[in-house]
Amino acid sequence: MEIAEQDDNDVWRGHWLAELARIQLAHDQPGEALASSQRSAVIQRRLGDRSREAIAIDLTGQAYQRLDRPDDAAQFHRQAADVHRALGDHWQLAGALDRLATAVDRAGVPDQARRYRQEAVSLLNGFDDPVAAVMRERLNQALAER
Repeated sequence: MEIAEQDDNDVWRGHWLAELARIQLAHDQPGEALASSQRSAVIQRRLGDRSREAIAIDLTGQAYQRLDRPDDAAQFHRQAADVHRALGDHWQLAGALDRLATAVDRAGVPDQARRYRQEAVSLLNGFDDPVAAVMRERLNQALAER
């Protein structure tokens, strides 16, 4: 972050704020992650990078989930999913739908969560890497349990 600040580089700043939010989430600092992801989204919007803006918005949803605010989380995950769908980015869309399903499930709307999980699995069928396989298996397990 210091380099981005020294060089006054918004491209770096926006990217590194999103990465900082990921680190903060990993260190159980959802309040800090919320601020970092929101700052990243604002910068990405100003730069016109819709994909990275949607990633930052999705991170905002993750922070809200960790703050036990599933309705707010769902709003942000849904917004991110809409952008990823419009951009044709199936990988990012599958992840956003996975997180959206978790949020709406926690908000008490299991039928909607099921539809999001089914769509995510369908999208992941186009990927054969180990990360996609693990995500697909976890989603299929959640579908079988509910």
